[in-house]
Amino acid sequence: MVDSLEQYEERYDLDIQKNDKPDCIWQKWGNNKSQRCQNLRTYDQLKECGFNEEPVFDDYGWLSNQRNIKPSEIILLWVEGKIKNTVECRELPNGKWISGAHYILSTSGYAGGLSIWSSQYETRIEAFSARLNSILSRVKKSSSAKDRKHIKDIVRVQNEIQQLTLFQ
Repeated sequence: MVDSLEQYEERYDLDIQKNDKPDCIWQKWGNNKSQRCQNLRTYDQLKECGFNEEPVFDDYGWLSNQRNIKPSEIILLWVEGKIKNTVECRELPNGKWISGAHYILSTSGYAGGLSIWSSQYETRIEAFSARLNSILSRVKKSSSAKDRKHIKDIVRVQNEIQQLTLFQ
């Protein structure tokens, strides 16, 4: 995991103090301190995920290497009206797995797609299990009986995923 934005800002300040040329190595990373630190941190995270392209910047100085990471697998949890509640995952170039989810409950919801900032897991099963456990926890805490009826759907999917690992 890359350092926090605050740590990048501290590094920036130290580098600026050490160098008599204020922009030193940071110049190519943006137009100001905030942009430079955010761009470099994002680029470092991209590399940690296994993406190795050279940095590319848009007209405003922002790193444009970020990508929309498409899921390689989507699992339907339940359908309510026209709403499809799903979990998704994808293997990154570094061999780790990330997961996302999209669901709506009667009192809350969640939409978190796949991202370079998602937690990374060693296996597909771990990625799905972590996301399903998170959803299950939220559904169990819901004050709505309508929401809690979906506990069985989540447990069913968890069991199906575990069953698949027995045959791999």
